[in-house]
Amino acid sequence: MYFFGVFFFFFLSFINFLTFSVIIWWSIFALMVIYFVFLCKFDGSYVGLVNYFVIQEGLSLCFLFFYGLVQYIFLMLKCGISPLHFWLFSVCLDLKGVLFVWFLIFQKMPFVPVLLYLGSYVFLLFFLLFGIFFCHFQYYFLSSLNSILLVSSTESFNWVVLFVICSYYGFFLLIFFYLFFFWFLVSDFLVGYGWELVFVFMNFPLGLVFMVKYFVLSFFSGFFLVFFFILFFTVVYSYLCFFFWMVFLSCVDFDFCWFGFFVWFVYVFFCFLLV
Repeated sequence: MYFFGVFFFFFLSFINFLTFSVIIWWSIFALMVIYFVFLCKFDGSYVGLVNYFVIQEGLSLCFLFFYGLVQYIFLMLKCGISPLHFWLFSVCLDLKGVLFVWFLIFQKMPFVPVLLYLGSYVFLLFFLLFGIFFCHFQYYFLSSLNSILLVSSTESFNWVVLFVICSYYGFFLLIFFYLFFFWFLVSDFLVGYGWELVFVFMNFPLGLVFMVKYFVLSFFSGFFLVFFFILFFTVVYSYLCFFFWMVFLSCVDFDFCWFGFFVWFVYVFFCFLLV
């Protein structure tokens, strides 16, 4: 079911990439909501189901009836781009296992082409950078590991959109990566929840988002390069925050599986191949 959903959502992303019609985009957003409701019904996450359905359908109506900057703000709310990701906590903290991974990764992918078509690149660039700063400082006010993973994934999505802005056809590279590799991570969550997957979603060095940051830096120079170095300085503090979480939670017995350990090394090797 999840593997079919991966191909289905990338097909929807490709349709969004080829079309420029608000009606078609709105219809695809409705299909995404229906499929997510089906997954929640299957896994029993009823609180997340109700919250997601109400929020997404309300934002979809606003996206359909407004235009210009207001329409774009509602679109960013639907995507959960930082700092407009406050509603994600009411949905994601009720999700478990594979559904948690699905919500953090695949549920957001069809929004990326629409973000690029409707928005101004300059406005979106500064909005994404502000959102990354916001995520780095938000780490200090989180009270659970799932919240940290949620905010880290939101920051990663901002970096991914930045990468697609710098290299428009990088969107196809991301599709290739998720399509041929991330099903390993879904399989790993079916086996057990371990630290190796936490490292992946926390954007530790040698991972996908780490390489995306490297590519984004190569497109900027001068003042923007200095700005990015200041941004990376705040990354150090966010990693320190997570380090203290690891110390405090070291007594927690996560299920370690050799399959997940193997996935971590394959993941790092594949990221090197992308470079």
